[in-house]
Amino acid sequence: MSRAILYCSLALSLAVACGKPPPDPLEGLPSADGLEPDPARLPQADQEPDSGEIAADWILVGYLGAYRPGRRTELTREHARLRAERLCELARCRAQDFTELARKFSDDSDTSSEGGRLGVIQPGERHSDLERAVRRLEVGQVSAPVETPRGYAVLMRAEPDEAQVSEIVVTHDAAKRYTPRTPRSRTEAAELAGAIRARLAEDLSAFAREAEAHSDLESHARGGFMPIFRKGSAHAKLEAIVWRLPAPGLSEVIETSTGFHIVARWPVRRIEVREIEIRYAGKGAEEAPRSREQAQALIESIRARAKAGESFAALAMRYSDSTSWESEGGGMRRPFGRGTELFQIEKTAFALEPGELSAVVDTGFSFFLFKRPR
Repeated sequence: MSRAILYCSLALSLAVACGKPPPDPLEGLPSADGLEPDPARLPQADQEPDSGEIAADWILVGYLGAYRPGRRTELTREHARLRAERLCELARCRAQDFTELARKFSDDSDTSSEGGRLGVIQPGERHSDLERAVRRLEVGQVSAPVETPRGYAVLMRAEPDEAQVSEIVVTHDAAKRYTPRTPRSRTEAAELAGAIRARLAEDLSAFAREAEAHSDLESHARGGFMPIFRKGSAHAKLEAIVWRLPAPGLSEVIETSTGFHIVARWPVRRIEVREIEIRYAGKGAEEAPRSREQAQALIESIRARAKAGESFAALAMRYSDSTSWESEGGGMRRPFGRGTELFQIEKTAFALEPGELSAVVDTGFSFFLFKRPR
């Protein structure tokens, strides 16, 4: 018997024993009686999968035994399916707005406040059944419920409107706003920016190294990466550059009053990894329960056990010093993009192949170990 079925059986048994009726799967949902389906939201059976860039919004219906089911955990798997079917029916009607349905009824608290927004989905980034369903939709169409490890998902394909960008700014002594890390004249700054741009034209993958070495922005410590942003939410001049670039793509050197700018656009990508954090006494963690040497010995022993085949999730739940949801969920982090974490963490996580275990990462206050799910 699977864990999900076992949990559901136990829940129903307890409800019966306590004289409590099982929850109504349609509780709180509007009636679909008299609503007119919108043909534009209905996928066709013979639609071919789209191999290009895709984006989606979703409504999640969790159930007992699902992984991180979200806000609603009292439903059985069968009741969750019935609730998802009603939400699908509503989402395909003219009189209903998908965004509002997601805000009110999605069990995923991470996305419900944004109308169920998942954003751009790269190959292998989400559960394969979820990605496959989105690829068979046209923009605005709504899928039938799709079962995932987190519960049943109702998906609407959306227009991709996100960008992942990194930037290098080489400023000079007479420029506004930014101060050069090394004093230089405008002529020297122009020459340096031109040389950087020429090297990147030959090898764009070196952008992070060039940013770390030469950019005068604070983001140089993150390889120049900015967090993923939506169209219309960034500076207008930056967006005018970004939306003209392919992904990946590189701008020319652009001079402004703040210096010389080089912008790269990348495919929008988020990654999901499991992590184990072992803190040690030192900068930013004076209250840690162990010395750096003790922490290093512990993380190395954990890595050896994980490499030998022991469950990474179980090791995370037993040893990780994280006080958030990460340790409770077997160390699983929510998907994240570049420009949001320490560069050491991002660089390590994004370099992992599915199923791969990382080397130990030392951030100066904790040791980290990562594993990418298959």
